[in-house]
Amino acid sequence: MIVKQSYFLLLGQRVITTDPCQRCTCSRVGIVCAQEVCRNCIGYRPPGRCCSICGIPPVRSDRQGKK
Repeated sequence: MIVKQSYFLLLGQRVITTDPCQRCTCSRVGIVCAQEVCRNCIGYRPPGRCCSICGIPPVRSDRQGKK
């Protein structure tokens, strides 16, 4: 068990970070993080996600809601 900023974390428990590309977990040696690797593709990357959804075209904000 790890105590971080007054929170108790169990071994193997995921630790939430502000970087959507980091995957962190509680381990015996502390909090261990790994960087997610994305496929190199063209697609839409939703807010809060690290990688694009391959094959889905990006949404252009200047054309939303216009006909």
